[in-house]
Amino acid sequence: MKFDEKGFYFKDKFILWDEIETISTYKIDRLVVDDIILELTTENFIYSFSEELENWRNFAEFISIKFELEDFYIWFERVMKPAFKENRALLFDRNSIR
Repeated sequence: MKFDEKGFYFKDKFILWDEIETISTYKIDRLVVDDIILELTTENFIYSFSEELENWRNFAEFISIKFELEDFYIWFERVMKPAFKENRALLFDRNSIR
């Protein structure tokens, strides 16, 4: 997973942070373990990132700072518990910015 101050790569495409309209997170129950997903949307696409991806935690922590979200560990804990529930949460909505 590659990203910098300007944006991130998804496959071979570079997406600018300024294109992001919403950021949400949720959990998928995979029977033995849960998988936390970070979902970023633009006008035309939804980009989903599993916590199983290399560098995911650094990416999630960076996004938390870049978009002035609540602390990574707070929202991560909220989506983790309780078990067996999706616990979807909207972390950022460009239309709601002051």
